[in-house]
Amino acid sequence: MVKLLKNSAQIFVFYILLFNPYFVSGQNFNQTTPIFDGKSMKGWKVFPSDHEALWKVQDSVLVGGNGVLKIAENNYLYTTDNFEDFELRCLFRLSGDANTGLINSG
Repeated sequence: MVKLLKNSAQIFVFYILLFNPYFVSGQNFNQTTPIFDGKSMKGWKVFPSDHEALWKVQDSVLVGGNGVLKIAENNYLYTTDNFEDFELRCLFRLSGDANTGLINSG
């Protein structure tokens, strides 16, 4: 009897997973919305605004700083659009020399 119940439970779980109309999965790439055009800073702002010269687009990548001059205070790049219920996927690279202060993991 226990073996029958175990098999019945497995069949039930399999049925639910296979035929559940509310199956949840991650967003597929057909539904993504890019927030960077790869060409310009359009749609992006810098905080504080007097640090805009530290940010640029180079080789289709958003780049902060130049690796030579030490940045005296933190600054941030943010999008001008509002989003709800989102999943952010991005790649980033940190380069510089931690001994000179030209690298920041924040």
